[in-house]
Amino acid sequence: MTGNDEMIILGCVGRAKGLDGSFRLVLYNPDSTQLDHTEELLVQGPAGQQETLHLIGQQRIGEKGVRIVQVREITSRTEAEQRKGWSLVVAKSALPPVSEGEFYYHEMPGFLVETEAGDLIGTIKQVIGTNIEIFVIDRSGGGELLIPVIEDMVCVIDRAQRRVVVVNDIEERFEDVL
Repeated sequence: MTGNDEMIILGCVGRAKGLDGSFRLVLYNPDSTQLDHTEELLVQGPAGQQETLHLIGQQRIGEKGVRIVQVREITSRTEAEQRKGWSLVVAKSALPPVSEGEFYYHEMPGFLVETEAGDLIGTIKQVIGTNIEIFVIDRSGGGELLIPVIEDMVCVIDRAQRRVVVVNDIEERFEDVL
């Protein structure tokens, strides 16, 4: 990691759990395995201050994407509560490479969205993670279009060209909600 490395937010510190300094950690991508084999967490406060925390233990709980963690540096409920709302971050350079057809949420805003015929639909504004990913598109003609990232609708995600190709009739499929 370099001093100028961009930090990517993976989640946030939630409320304290118990009296020993344990706290909830909410991952924005509930399917992420980023924390499965780590011993350290990097958290960032609202003023940009960063703190490295060393994991003692972590436990997945029933709520998807939420873990209860205990770290060496936080030993009381009060200390845990002081970090509520802090971001869990990772250096962009530390992220593992993605496989063909996969993407990181943070890299998608700004991608052009066009049909198979080459007609411009708009630009990706954000990605919403639910049971499936959803692209929020700023339509070139105005308004927004929500496109689920499924094979029947998204044909190509071209990371090198920063573009997404969707089926030709994408807007007709959603005309009742536009």
